[in-house]
Amino acid sequence: MKKKALIIKIACFTSAFAAVIAGFLLKEHMINARELESADAIDKLTISEFAESMEKMNIYLSENTASQSNASLYAKIMLEAALARSALGLTEFDCPSLFSFLKCISELYSQNIEGDIDAELFSIFHRYSERICDDALPHLLNDKDEFEDVISEIFSDTSLETALYENGLSNLADTSVFSALGGSMAAIDEKEAIRIAKNHLGKNAYLSANLTEGEHPFYHVMGRNTEALISATNGIILQLLFDLPEEETSITHDEAEKNAKDFLSEAGMVKDTLVSLSETLDNGLYLFEYAPMRNGVLCLSERILVGVSSGSGRIALFDAVDYYRYKTKRITLPEKMLTAEEIMNIFSLSSSPELCKIERKTGIESICYRFKAGNDYKYISAATGKIIE
Repeated sequence: MKKKALIIKIACFTSAFAAVIAGFLLKEHMINARELESADAIDKLTISEFAESMEKMNIYLSENTASQSNASLYAKIMLEAALARSALGLTEFDCPSLFSFLKCISELYSQNIEGDIDAELFSIFHRYSERICDDALPHLLNDKDEFEDVISEIFSDTSLETALYENGLSNLADTSVFSALGGSMAAIDEKEAIRIAKNHLGKNAYLSANLTEGEHPFYHVMGRNTEALISATNGIILQLLFDLPEEETSITHDEAEKNAKDFLSEAGMVKDTLVSLSETLDNGLYLFEYAPMRNGVLCLSERILVGVSSGSGRIALFDAVDYYRYKTKRITLPEKMLTAEEIMNIFSLSSSPELCKIERKTGIESICYRFKAGNDYKYISAATGKIIE
């Protein structure tokens, strides 16, 4: 009888223990579920806070364009930029250009507390923030990739980088992230750089690669009589060079031009309307120089050079460093600019000048008109009508 009672007690204890364990497991499951829900809620709240700060900053920037100097409004702009930047840093969005943009605005007030901030600079800030709010924020909660793509497209425009340089404020932002070459962090390794280079230098080529770090890191890939520069951030081919022996000319100009255009198409430049700038035959090479035309603007700062062997028809030279360094999907024209007709009248021209984008010696890009004067071109600022030296 006692033995039976002991068995019953053990069974009861076991059942109770099992119930307790089950209770603990259920509680742990509920806690984990609540934690996941809480984490998801926090993420959504953080994203909402970012969006709210962006929209407030945009409103304040729009108000600032109508005023000359307003320290109180400046402070509100900087505060909302700082809050948006802080919230963005807590999310999983990969938007270095947007982060740099917000950093620039949030730190600007502290460096200009004793003086007025250029109104035109805030006008440029507003154009960017307006596009972010109108084009990117609608994708914020539903499509992370689309949000990042839109942000990338917005900051492919160079007017912000130019404005920062002109106002001596380039130290406030990492402007390298605005370039099509990417930022300063290498994303591909040596083996990947060699694999990419072999697509153009030959599958069986023996190659070595050295990483050069800096604002735009790249791999210098070398082989016998061959060299290439590969962007370390996104694997783009920047330069190719084959040291080919000079051969007798055996292909026509048209055949060489076709080879050059086919190569550019393979290199991913088929989307651009490329305008021929010059064509020469020199030391066994047909040299073709191009620049893209976008929105009626000839982008001279984005020149591309292709050299084709006049003997074998092989691509012997390719240089697209400036194309990627200054590439922009969106051309931003000055708000107030002279027309081609006004330029014709000022300089007594018989034909219409070309509207183009150039990179000046200062590193600043400018929208200007150009026209032939003798054997050279003259460049005229589209905003001021003054000659650009």
